[in-house]
Amino acid sequence: MILAAHTGAVMASFLKQARVMNIQGSSIFVPSDNDDQAIVASAGVAAEGVSLFSTESPKESPARSRYRSEYERRFKRSPDPLSRHAYDQLILTARALSGCKRDISCAQSRIEAASEYDGASGQFSMTSERTPLRPLYRKQVRDGAFRFVE
Repeated sequence: MILAAHTGAVMASFLKQARVMNIQGSSIFVPSDNDDQAIVASAGVAAEGVSLFSTESPKESPARSRYRSEYERRFKRSPDPLSRHAYDQLILTARALSGCKRDISCAQSRIEAASEYDGASGQFSMTSERTPLRPLYRKQVRDGAFRFVE
């Protein structure tokens, strides 16, 4: 089993090199940042079988759907996981700072109190360390795309 820590074009190159060395995709786990169709397309058949753990539920939420539609309209490509998580972080922080008139302690408390937030990356609640709490879902490349594994 290999846990590869690369992302983007470097990941696609790594997967191609692994295939040349007879390392099967089914023995490779990659970070969730690689849940990006552009990487899978670039790696081609070398990506088949590669797995990752995603924090995004297989169930589409209204907020996630809106974000994806707007992102695709504006950038002409699907959003990658980092863009979804960054957007949620920005919105939560901006709302907390605005609602607290820029008082940092107040904003931190509001962020910690976020519960069942429905955002671009799905629904989550925050911990007292201001870390999103949500389940993990396994995805694997099958037929040229990351798909949820039951």
